[in-house]
Amino acid sequence: MWVVLTALLFLGSKTAYGCTDGEYAPHPSDCNKYLVCNHGAWVEMSCGSGLYWNAQGKYCDWPASSGCTSGGGQTTTTQRPTSTTTQRLTSTTTNTGPTTTTTYRPPGPSGKKLICYFTDWAWYRTAAGKYSPDDIDPTLCTHIVYSFILLDASTSQVKIADSWADVDNKFYEKVTALRRQGVHVTIAVGGWTDSEGNKYSQMMNDPGKRGTFVRSVVDFVKKWNFEGVDLDLEYPACWQGNCDGGPASDKQGFSALVTELRQALPAGSILSAAVSASKGIIPKGCKALNLKFYLKSILILNSKGNLSGFLIAAYDVPLLSAKLDWIGVMDYDFHGPWDGMTGHIAPLYYKSGDKVDYFNVDSSIEVWTSLGADPAKLIVGVPTYGKSFTLSNSANNGLNAPTSGAGNSGRYTNAAGTLAYYEICANSGWTVVQDSEGKMGPYAYSGNQWVSYDDPAFARKKVAYLKSKGLGGAMVWSLDFDDFNNQCGGGRYPVINALKQALNS
Repeated sequence: MWVVLTALLFLGSKTAYGCTDGEYAPHPSDCNKYLVCNHGAWVEMSCGSGLYWNAQGKYCDWPASSGCTSGGGQTTTTQRPTSTTTQRLTSTTTNTGPTTTTTYRPPGPSGKKLICYFTDWAWYRTAAGKYSPDDIDPTLCTHIVYSFILLDASTSQVKIADSWADVDNKFYEKVTALRRQGVHVTIAVGGWTDSEGNKYSQMMNDPGKRGTFVRSVVDFVKKWNFEGVDLDLEYPACWQGNCDGGPASDKQGFSALVTELRQALPAGSILSAAVSASKGIIPKGCKALNLKFYLKSILILNSKGNLSGFLIAAYDVPLLSAKLDWIGVMDYDFHGPWDGMTGHIAPLYYKSGDKVDYFNVDSSIEVWTSLGADPAKLIVGVPTYGKSFTLSNSANNGLNAPTSGAGNSGRYTNAAGTLAYYEICANSGWTVVQDSEGKMGPYAYSGNQWVSYDDPAFARKKVAYLKSKGLGGAMVWSLDFDDFNNQCGGGRYPVINALKQALNS
């Protein structure tokens, strides 16, 4: 009882005198919740399911070590919460191997990377949505990442995903031929679908299998004329977001995999990884960390728009920063139909009314840099697609409006909850709303359909942000989602071209 009264008195005084942005405070009656200061006022937030707020450490923690009683309140509420925005954190694990950085440098006037993912399955779309290597503009991106090759669990070697497109129709040959025009081309291994189950975990944790995998990647890169590999394993210790089954040893296994790939690939080869972009739950295999510096967890959809669940990732950030040429932070899918309310796919900053204060680009970059990532190696992910919702009430069509599920499938992409940019901009029936605060891109609605996305103007704003932070550039998922056929009259690839022009200005 005394603990709860202390918390109430504390919060009462803070409400009366305001608070400083970045401060945290415990909730007076609910251990699962906490308060964060935004623009001088306290905003209620929630920890992940099954976690309690630790007021002393200022992070979401396991109940037994949180210091919070089941009835609510904290045992450490008498101290004024301090801002965590200037604190830094070093890795809690020991690096393996040398920590020297690679010498690879990107092309382009600005020295910034513009990394574009190519997907071989977009070729199977119909009419104006059909996308093949012939549609790629070789002047657009500094790098193209071909998605995906897969892991054969029976052999621990990589294998071709779609031989009809990749080999028989010469997609590998056509995309890697763009290297002659100055574009860097690498191959991505993994992806959401191929990360199902434990096969990547078994490979990473077995030195013999890991060695076989590394050798097969090197052989594949050489055989098909790629310049390197992009690791898209979703995710160490949390296979497809299921963190109950994944062992903490995946963290060390992934580090060993990165280290051995760096050693085995030919000199000058590119090695990168696509990584998580949202914090919230303690990284598996790590000690409890300050909330501001949790490695990220994200609700993410697969290519068919199905809910995958929370990701709890475990990365040795300093090692990745040393070994990789870039770290692609997947700064999208922060909100989607799984929320039960409308929200923006990729907000740049926290906005009043957000239910989670760290679902935004700025927070993701703060976490990665605070954990030891070199800012120049961090790449900001920018979506060329939108997340769509079906409104519960078409008259209630703003942010955080109740929804009844995913939005209708697009005419060409045919995935509920996801619309390509060209499917959005070509729809003249949308009412478009721009954020007056400039913290997120636009959203649009028509009847009971609602979609959030980044337009060219907001893409330029994200470039201004990443330049101000000294980051390495931007990456887009994906080429085939942008308006590559100029259906909307804004020129081909309007979003990616906006990124390119802003990066090189």
